[in-house]
Amino acid sequence: MLAMSTTTRYAAVVLLAGLLSSCNSSTTPAGPTPSPGPTQTLAPAANPVPAPEPEPSPPPPPTTTYTYSGIVTDGQGRPVTGVTVRGGPDSGTTDANGRYEFRSQYDSVPGNLYPPAGYERKPVRWTDSFVLTPGQNLTVRRITGLTAIPPATLAVGARTSVNTQVMFDTGAIETPVLEVIELISSDPSILRAGAGSAENDRISIAGVAPGTASVTARYFGVSSPARPVQVVPR
Repeated sequence: MLAMSTTTRYAAVVLLAGLLSSCNSSTTPAGPTPSPGPTQTLAPAANPVPAPEPEPSPPPPPTTTYTYSGIVTDGQGRPVTGVTVRGGPDSGTTDANGRYEFRSQYDSVPGNLYPPAGYERKPVRWTDSFVLTPGQNLTVRRITGLTAIPPATLAVGARTSVNTQVMFDTGAIETPVLEVIELISSDPSILRAGAGSAENDRISIAGVAPGTASVTARYFGVSSPARPVQVVPR
């Protein structure tokens, strides 16, 4: 009776252990078995995309140019060589036939003529100009004579103007432009010429000390005959 009881208890213990093992395996799910992943490979680096070539700039539109040409003559209609004809920023010089030519992008420009010595500049004043257009013939006046007539005597300390005149190949006789004409004394220690800040001072003389000195005028490269002046004491 005792042996059966022991066997029964052993069987019960084994049964209970089996039940417990079954419960643990059912309540604790087993994690998934990781499958071996595929071998990872690096993607090849992408080639850089070349920058597009810049489009060429369109050519500039053609610039219109005008031909300035003509003949420069003197007051007698004879061609003058070596005259610089300036039209705005451009210029040309006359040849042996008096012909000039240059090109400009403008159809009308401020003009100036710069002839050789012995001819009057056109316009005479540096600050002036005339309207120059293509195909224009031009004239410069040749200076045929210049006179400066001072008084025969002048007292020390006295001041006076000198009568000046310029003659042209056209037959005209005029008073020279004051900002251009120049008076020269042969001896400034006796007679001072052309001194002073006013425009009229350019044709004035003043006695400095007793003695004799001559006066000469100059205008665009032409000189007048020398005229003596005796400076006397006051």
